[in-house]
Amino acid sequence: MELVLASKSPRRSEILRKMRMVFHMEHSNVDEDKLLDQCRHYPIEERVKFLSRSKAEDVAERHPGREWMILGADTVVVLEDQLFGKPQNQTQLMEMIKTMSGRTHRVLTAVSAVVPSLSRKKTVLACTDVTFRTLTEQEINWYVNHADYLDKAGGYAIQEEGAVLVNSIHGCYYNVVGLPITELFTLFQSFGYSFLDFQRDAAIKAR
Repeated sequence: MELVLASKSPRRSEILRKMRMVFHMEHSNVDEDKLLDQCRHYPIEERVKFLSRSKAEDVAERHPGREWMILGADTVVVLEDQLFGKPQNQTQLMEMIKTMSGRTHRVLTAVSAVVPSLSRKKTVLACTDVTFRTLTEQEINWYVNHADYLDKAGGYAIQEEGAVLVNSIHGCYYNVVGLPITELFTLFQSFGYSFLDFQRDAAIKAR
């Protein structure tokens, strides 16, 4: 069984590499804005699941019958039922950071696995509470002018400049980065696999 990441996210691929996973990447071509419009009336948790599943299914449809486990993932930031997507400019970023300053938000990541050869699919969801420090205007301005915020839900990456914003987290750190480890391993187990089966050493033994 080969592992495929249906994403071009460098953060998700880096997490898999840290776990010594053997995988390749084939990002999906789904239109996320179109999908979000389709499921705008769903609860937020269901929207995230829908997007992650759609990404994995898009890649699976190109490879019917393959013995691949295709992973799709989607991450969102939620504060009091308000969804924070990926800011498109510094003005949007500043508004997001100001709103989250001194408050606790939720980071939700859905991970979906599709196995074409088995015609099976499954989705799991992780939630982490993140509390921002009460930020000064100078700190917010510094962040807005220095952070690499594009393509990041909520406008921050906790493993990068976003670390200066965070006071505490409750839950999985890797979920905030974009790929929750415990839920991912649970997903493997639901298909009868261990994370060890996808590691570099396992791939070498299989040759």
